[in-house]
Amino acid sequence: MSATSLFTTRRGEFRRIYGQLRRDRALFARTPIVFCEGDSWFATPLAMNLLDWLVWPAPEDETRGVPLFGAGGLFFRAEHSGDRALQMFDADGVRDKVDWFAAFEFDLVLLSAGGN
Repeated sequence: MSATSLFTTRRGEFRRIYGQLRRDRALFARTPIVFCEGDSWFATPLAMNLLDWLVWPAPEDETRGVPLFGAGGLFFRAEHSGDRALQMFDADGVRDKVDWFAAFEFDLVLLSAGGN
């Protein structure tokens, strides 16, 4: 992985890619692993949302070779349009996130829980 970023909303796919990265220690060490949880600011299906700007370059940035998120990154995108903080952090939501944080070495957690 060079300056590109990968994202997935599928748990199994994230686990598979994460496992592949772990096998290459040098690549794992320089690849940011990012957990994303949020509301429509992260997940709006109608236009580029905040996370899309991190994962995909604007066309003019791409032609200029501007790197995305430093040296790229692996994003697990748990966000859904319409999510509310009360849903994201109810007992089941917290338990799920604790399990994720215990199982994977995330470098960064991005959270959006304000919305409109």
